[in-house]
Amino acid sequence: MKVYLVGKVTLDQQGLSTVLTGAPVRSMVNDVASRVASNARGALGGRARVEVQSYIARGGRLIGDRAAASVRITGRDSTGLEAKYGVLTQAVAALGLQISHR
Repeated sequence: MKVYLVGKVTLDQQGLSTVLTGAPVRSMVNDVASRVASNARGALGGRARVEVQSYIARGGRLIGDRAAASVRITGRDSTGLEAKYGVLTQAVAALGLQISHR
């Protein structure tokens, strides 16, 4: 069966924001961030700390609010560890995900 859209499609931005900031989506986002952090901790072997921060992203390229999380290496050599070894990039890739640059 083929479906053709004719005319204008209007998105319910408030409804989308409600869904994208709701508990189920926050849980999925936080789960992925925790798995990335776990992979990074394993690769680092205690050489640095890995932190996960959950938040609600607003604005930017996308319209509306949405659940988000960041994973970062903290400590004296944190920037060097990612630059030299790609710890976070590899932690993400191990989950079958890709990093895209803005």
